[in-house]
Amino acid sequence: MSKAKEIIDKIKPYSYSKYKDVSSNEKLGAYTACFLEEKGVAITFNYLCIAMFKFFPDKFCCDEEFKEYPSVDRLNRTLMHMSISKNSPLLNGSAKNGYRLTDYGRYIGKETNSLIQGTVDDKSIMIPKVDSYKSSPLEDYRKIASSEGYKKYQETGETSMDYIWSLYRVIPYTQQASIKKKLITIRNKVKEEQDNMCYEYLNKIITQL
Repeated sequence: MSKAKEIIDKIKPYSYSKYKDVSSNEKLGAYTACFLEEKGVAITFNYLCIAMFKFFPDKFCCDEEFKEYPSVDRLNRTLMHMSISKNSPLLNGSAKNGYRLTDYGRYIGKETNSLIQGTVDDKSIMIPKVDSYKSSPLEDYRKIASSEGYKKYQETGETSMDYIWSLYRVIPYTQQASIKKKLITIRNKVKEEQDNMCYEYLNKIITQL
């Protein structure tokens, strides 16, 4: 057994009440990356994702039916958000080559640790339900987030309706009302997920319909 696996295997989950006031999944990720760094464990995609799930299972589990398993999508999205910020990323690197904490990421990780350690464990606090993957808005959000149109927007800041027509398999400029209604529903889900870039992308698309 490797040293890294031994350390991660020994992680005990925090009660939800200890981290309920942490304002984002990315801050929980920074806390976890700091833990790995301090233990001398490489901050790889697998180590970081597994450690995040073990520390904070109520945030990073699959859904209500499979709470014992991690949500690959939610973990992947959190790491992406931690590393794509142009001005203040929490991580440098990539899933392929591994990550390194930035100074800002280390600061956020330590700040989050202080908040967690200073919060009273209250078992009476109800754990919010995790969205099921069968949820239509969530499924549609995932489809938008992985679409070629959104990837292009992330790279250039430009939008093209051609990608939307292709995504929904419709003739250009047809079914605009139904597509707009669907995108507004997805935008609400995106807001819940605190994905600001995708929210901005959908706003721009919706104004063109």
